[in-house]
Amino acid sequence: MKSSETGALSNRLKTNIDQLNGLLGGSSDVVIKELQIEENTHISLIYIDGLVDTQVLHNSILYSLQEHIPYEQLGKLEPEQKIEI
Repeated sequence: MKSSETGALSNRLKTNIDQLNGLLGGSSDVVIKELQIEENTHISLIYIDGLVDTQVLHNSILYSLQEHIPYEQLGKLEPEQKIEI
């Protein structure tokens, strides 16, 4: 039985994101931000727009991850994702 049939998570991030998008029907309220931290570590921040205080997201989660995000990727973040120091 596939993980998508049981609701179990896969060990592949892309598979989990695709499964989530399929379940939610591509809802525009669901925001998925994909980032690479360190050399071989990929993460996704998933939240519902309007239910999350983006300042808190920046100040707590993204700020904590800042030391692990490659410098060249910081410039690729959308303005709402930019990490303020």
